[in-house]
Amino acid sequence: MKTFFLLTLFFFSIPTFSQVQRTDGLIEITKNLTGEFAYPKFSNDGNKIFFSTPNFKGIYQFDLVTNKLDRLTYDDGAGYEFILSNDNGTIFFRNNRFINNLKFSSLISLNLKTRKKNVIESDKRELYPPILLKNGNIAYVLESKVFTLDRNLKKRLAKDGTQDVFVFLRDSKIVLLINGVERLLTPNGEGHYIWPSLSSDKTQLLFTHAGVGTFITDLNGKIISNLGYANYPRWSPDGNWVLYMNDKDDGKHLLSSDIWAISVADKRRIQLTDTKDQIEMFADWSPDGKKIVYNTNDGKIFLLNIENMLGVK
Repeated sequence: MKTFFLLTLFFFSIPTFSQVQRTDGLIEITKNLTGEFAYPKFSNDGNKIFFSTPNFKGIYQFDLVTNKLDRLTYDDGAGYEFILSNDNGTIFFRNNRFINNLKFSSLISLNLKTRKKNVIESDKRELYPPILLKNGNIAYVLESKVFTLDRNLKKRLAKDGTQDVFVFLRDSKIVLLINGVERLLTPNGEGHYIWPSLSSDKTQLLFTHAGVGTFITDLNGKIISNLGYANYPRWSPDGNWVLYMNDKDDGKHLLSSDIWAISVADKRRIQLTDTKDQIEMFADWSPDGKKIVYNTNDGKIFLLNIENMLGVK
């Protein structure tokens, strides 16, 4: 896991920092597991944690109620931006394979109860990660067209899907699909844009511009807030905070990383992890915003209670 890609961004403002607050609400999810794991996220009900490996191979499920771990799939690329249905009964992911040095992706659903797989799209060139819509439907973008899935998980061009807002990357640029119409955004001019995401009400866009910083804009690309250095940014469920990792490197190797949160309203920063012997990365929120889950550079997954740190009620 020492080969996680590195980014060096620069500050454009001096925010207010808060001292790290200690808590004993820390649990290592992978304590009894062998191997290296990464990119954890919560189920929609907060009862399970899903994660992958550093190269996105496979998806694992840890049940916080039963403490049971399952490997759901070992597909290549499955761990990148997979999603769950609203009822937490089905997981949707992509499988990647290379043919003549070209990447082809398939969209697959997996029933978590029966473990039955269903191939929705097979070997497509421009297949973007699946998306959970406001109405609970599953949608995906294929060659700039929006598709949703009916109850039988059969694809169809969606009238309801085209009324939603989607964001994805194409050639390191941000692409918004609004009511089925593409909008290409480069708010800071040319460069490498990464980690775009929409606020829960889908009115604001969060992203990182490599070598520049992390920003919030409206859907026209007008900058609302410059968050400075904030890698792998993630909206809180209520949209009031952004979770991120504050990592440092020497240009080749990652030297340190801690998890922080920044208030969207006043840019107040709170340090959530502070360890000398661990490098914490790639954090995500629980649905109620009271916990976070993250991985360390040596492949361990941790669950941390932050309720007292951010004052979440």
